[in-house]
Amino acid sequence: MCGRFTLTEDLAEFAKELGLNYDPRTHNPRYNICPTQSVAVVLNDGSNAITTARWGIESSWGGLLTNARAEGIETKKSFRNLLTKQRALILTDGFFEWQNRPGNKLKVPWYFRLKTRKVFAFAGIWENEGKAEPTVCIITTSPNEIVAPVHTRMPVVLARKFYETWLSMDGQPVEKLLACLVAYPAEEMESHVVSTIVNSAKNEGPECIKEVAA
Repeated sequence: MCGRFTLTEDLAEFAKELGLNYDPRTHNPRYNICPTQSVAVVLNDGSNAITTARWGIESSWGGLLTNARAEGIETKKSFRNLLTKQRALILTDGFFEWQNRPGNKLKVPWYFRLKTRKVFAFAGIWENEGKAEPTVCIITTSPNEIVAPVHTRMPVVLARKFYETWLSMDGQPVEKLLACLVAYPAEEMESHVVSTIVNSAKNEGPECIKEVAA
């Protein structure tokens, strides 16, 4: 699963590459984004803009759905209509996963990002529940070779070639959408251990992603 991520880089370059409307005055570096908080997104609603949404879709039974498994998403009642109609890019420049280690009482947090250090996007789905902000959920998949030693799941990092399909407002074949939901190439990513200060949602700042001794 994906429980925390970052967005430290400004989005101006990303917005320019995709031709998106974006106000740089709205950007504040984020080093420890948690569920229920506002996140930067691009919705497939025709707005062609970077906007915000709250992380976590409310379920019919009252729980908060922050992640959705790619495997079988097209058959799940909570997600199948959102997959075909309401998709989103969830913008980020890195994410955290926690590793179990023998003899350690606390799990070890790792930080993952692209080697380019650029902004990228998770595959997401969104819902408008009549509130001030829409809500979003991150789709996860089986891990690639760099994440697998740390965790059994990873967020779907969308390849740039899939952005147009994912943001399309037109009907897309389910098979074409599912083909987007694959693990990102491990050779294009890097990772390092970070401090357990990231475990607390109260902690924000560059120290959350600073490399520490493994």
